[in-house]
Amino acid sequence: MIRAGFLLGVFLAACGGPEPAQNPEKTEVSGAPLQGVDVHVRMGDQDPFTVSLAGAWVEENGDGEGVDAQAVVPTAPPLEVTAHRSRWRLKDKVVVFEGRVVATRAEVTLVAERLELTYQGDRVHEAVATGGVVVPSGDEDKRRATADQAVL
Repeated sequence: MIRAGFLLGVFLAACGGPEPAQNPEKTEVSGAPLQGVDVHVRMGDQDPFTVSLAGAWVEENGDGEGVDAQAVVPTAPPLEVTAHRSRWRLKDKVVVFEGRVVATRAEVTLVAERLELTYQGDRVHEAVATGGVVVPSGDEDKRRATADQAVL
């Protein structure tokens, strides 16, 4: 477990992994990805939420990125997110989902290219969706709301 504002525990389903990065501030990761990775993000005293990834690269400082992301964020009601990629930065208290992001909370679904979650204490402080944001109505008449950005 690594503590930096909030706690991130990376539990790996595979043995071994890439060589640690020489530069902990590096934003690109390299080497073979770890397979079947669950990233557990703890916000304050709340139960952690898990970002499940088909493959991931984890930096020495705990930051990293992964592909085929799925997460359920423990808000009331829960926020379910799927995306092609996810990145997390411990120091900044940020988790970013990118590439065909689909976020569902209760009866509302949002589709965008990017969703950035920032944390403050034990809760999601802000969720900002950008890039072709669409909120379909769910009705048979195909109405929908569109925007460049949505703040949740």
